[in-house]
Amino acid sequence: VATQPYIAFLDADDSWHPRKLEVQYRYMKTRPDVDITAHRSIGYRDPPQDFHAGRPHRDKPISRGVLLLSNRLPTSTVMLKRELPLRFDSEKRVSEDYLLWLELICGDYKGVIIDAPLALKYKAAYGEGGLSARLWEMELGEIDTYRQLSEKRLIHRFWQLLLIPWSLAKYVLRVLITLLRR
Repeated sequence: VATQPYIAFLDADDSWHPRKLEVQYRYMKTRPDVDITAHRSIGYRDPPQDFHAGRPHRDKPISRGVLLLSNRLPTSTVMLKRELPLRFDSEKRVSEDYLLWLELICGDYKGVIIDAPLALKYKAAYGEGGLSARLWEMELGEIDTYRQLSEKRLIHRFWQLLLIPWSLAKYVLRVLITLLRR
């Protein structure tokens, strides 16, 4: 139902820098070749970061390979063009954001990460609360994401078979880190 040319997302447990929309919108407006942008986010426990909204921010392309290894695009950091033909999978309850980001990047849409801390997280990325605290459910969602990418021929089945053990190893590490936090 959005009517404007860009869509930005905000999770209920995050907040944006007061100038986030201005900075990200200006970047995308001046770079019509870019379809999706993200930026850095910081945790509320992290030290404050120096931010100058007026200065040009460095950027780097969103790498397909790096994104396949880990979802580096927290939802609250993403802005994309409304005109893009892909949307969240309404049947998918976990990892639906990761699936969309990968469908876009693996589908040859251009993505960029803006090097500016424009979002604040109020909990750990996983294991602390909300949906991300359900680690096994999140793991199954990530494995399903790789399956769907393979079925849609956005990645080769070979890569799907390599990514599943990688994902399971990350899951074990997340469980251990979550246990150590307690």
